[in-house]
Amino acid sequence: MASAPETGGARPGWLGARTRVEGGRLFVSVVPRETPAWTAGVNVDDEIVAIDDFRVPPDQLDQRLQACTPGQSVTLLVSRRDVLKRLDVTLGTAPNQTWTIERLPAATPAAQAHLAAWLGAAPTAG
Repeated sequence: MASAPETGGARPGWLGARTRVEGGRLFVSVVPRETPAWTAGVNVDDEIVAIDDFRVPPDQLDQRLQACTPGQSVTLLVSRRDVLKRLDVTLGTAPNQTWTIERLPAATPAAQAHLAAWLGAAPTAG
């Protein structure tokens, strides 16, 4: 029996769509603009069935994408309103997500106290 190839620790391919499991099936819930899924024509409520002829169980999309690399072209088999469609997708690289928390210079004393309580620190002046 064939299996999906391994990437050897490299960053996996990124589809860019968010999904949900419903009734034991994997559905697309969000397709952000400018993601590989959006470019390939993936729609909200498409059911993801397979990637390159490998079935995608509802809880294993991430594992299937681990076997792919950024820039790799794959065929995504989806069911859209009960019609099977093959979509060619060139996987991307997931963007790095970083967050910065900044103190508002004009924060009210109540907001400053709330932030201090959240951080477990004493409030600062101005």
